[in-house]
Amino acid sequence: MRYAIRTLLKNPGFSAIAIVTLALGIGANTAIFSVVDGVLLRPLPFRDPSRIVRVSTMTADEIKSNHSAADYLDIERTNRSLAAIAGFRADLISVAAAGGSSVQMEGSFVTSGFFDVLGTPAEIGRTFARVRDAGRGERLVVLSHEAWQQVCAATPNRECPPLRLNGEPYAVAGVMPARFHWPAGARLWILSSGPVPPSPVPGGDDLSSRDIRYFEAIARIRPDVTFEQAEGDMHAIARVLQREHPISSNGRDVRLRPIRDEIVGDVRPALLLLQAAVGVVLLIACANVSSLLIARASGRRRELAIRAALGAGRANLAARGLADRAAVADRPRGGPADRRDRSERRRRRRHAGVRARDGRVVRRAAGAAGVARGCGERAERERGPRQQRAQPRPQRAGRRRNRADGRPAGRSGPARQQLRPAPARRVRLSPGS
Repeated sequence: MRYAIRTLLKNPGFSAIAIVTLALGIGANTAIFSVVDGVLLRPLPFRDPSRIVRVSTMTADEIKSNHSAADYLDIERTNRSLAAIAGFRADLISVAAAGGSSVQMEGSFVTSGFFDVLGTPAEIGRTFARVRDAGRGERLVVLSHEAWQQVCAATPNRECPPLRLNGEPYAVAGVMPARFHWPAGARLWILSSGPVPPSPVPGGDDLSSRDIRYFEAIARIRPDVTFEQAEGDMHAIARVLQREHPISSNGRDVRLRPIRDEIVGDVRPALLLLQAAVGVVLLIACANVSSLLIARASGRRRELAIRAALGAGRANLAARGLADRAAVADRPRGGPADRRDRSERRRRRRHAGVRARDGRVVRRAAGAAGVARGCGERAERERGPRQQRAQPRPQRAGRRRNRADGRPAGRSGPARQQLRPAPARRVRLSPGS
């Protein structure tokens, strides 16, 4: 890896282009996938969310419509496919703790079966339950985790004092988990004193009123009933309402919609298309970086040839090439101890590789010397005795010099004799040669 990093530092332009290209592609994919995961892939914070539906009444000209008190009670009483149904109405609530200033929060007035439908337990305390709180008239509120921290200052004993909501005293029944925010943006849930949420206009919550439609409803389908069967049951109830109340329910149908589709809405195709687009961008970025690496590798043919001539094997050359590519997107992982262990392992592998490479070089050199020696002996044998030449006697490394002028002294005695070639040996040839 050090060799790869040094190689990249020698080419800062190439390294910067490759890193920026990959960073843009990976960053865009990470951002879009985070949105897709949070909206489409991550499970909802409800128990068995596939059986939770949104109940709406609508006409042919309406996309969806709210419920009136009388129609809601008829659906709750006559249906055969819903395990629980609850109504809710969003509103802006003034919240004040004991001795503190009031703040505005988004909240919802809900009926007693609201948390029975969603099936999400409280993190602290309890939620509303139909069998426990219906018709009792208690003033109870459930806070979100953020509202609990803001209003109750996250008291160590996990007990929040009574609050004043819109000027009325309410006791805190429980606190929901941090991920629970439904309906969207709600930070507290107030228990309705009646079977329907309170109306924002006078007389709207009259249980016999069918003209004022001011709240929404959710329901949980029974485990032994399919979605199609529950929807057919709602259509049958709508036909009964049209027949019994032709003025208020003329042309009005009751429809169900899964809660995930209600939350996601129409953004699913757009998110999937955007995820596919950024995936193509990442593929293009990888292709561009691959082209740069291939062009860079073609310019290193001489270096690779020299390394191969010095004894580097194909595995070693391939490992160096892979290290160059991995260094573009590599980052340190683990703590100091982990990095020290990896450094020690790399050092051992490197030393083992050096010893193996040196051994290969020595073996190749010894083999080449043996081949050369064998070729020389063979050539001497094939030359024949007549073609052998006399070898001159080796001269002395230096000559004596006169002490006076420093010139070489003359030879005397046997040294003056001329070196003559040795007479060739006479070889007796046989008649058959």
